Amino acid sequence: MNRLFLHACCGPCLSAPLEVLTDRFDGPISIYFYNPNIEDAQEYERRREALCDYVSRRYGAEIVVEAPPHDPMSFREQVLPLAATGERGERCTVCYALRLRRSFEEASRRGATHVATTLTVSPHKDRKRIDRIGLALEAHYGVAYLTGTWDEPRSREICRDYGIYRQNYCGCRASAAERDARRRSRERNTER
Repeated sequence: MNRLFLHACCGPCLSAPLEVLTDRFDGPISIYFYNPNIEDAQEYERRREALCDYVSRRYGAEIVVEAPPHDPMSFREQVLPLAATGERGERCTVCYALRLRRSFEEASRRGATHVATTLTVSPHKDRKRIDRIGLALEAHYGVAYLTGTWDEPRSREICRDYGIYRQNYCGCRASAAERDARRRSRERNTER
């Protein structure tokens, strides 16, 4: 029996992979919302609720929310020293590894045969690096890692059709600061 444990970073990134993967595994897919990178508690809840709402309206998948409850402190301690490395920098590598490692631990504990992640949907993420980490963890945990580049345009289409909340940054403090700097730069350029 093939069972998938799917790490999901958010509803938009979950939408296209879930559509493709639903019929490829035995029984419902377990969706793991584990995202300690999301600094703001309200943003965390907004993303979790958007994901749960979409899944409950369209699929019969099990949703596993991280335990203990959301606490970005450990993430902050590991990533804050790397904040200046920028999007796709070393801070992101640590983030990918943290989330994938926990996903493999949970998948192994729950008897899943495969792990996948929705992190590879975003064009802002380094898909090859994510897959290298996943394949290394596959060897360590004995749970198969499912590589894949999911259809980002299809994800946007599903979000539009279902009204899924789409965020404009990954969730960490450094990403929020970079987003705000880009916004200010655009505003300055518009004023000229």
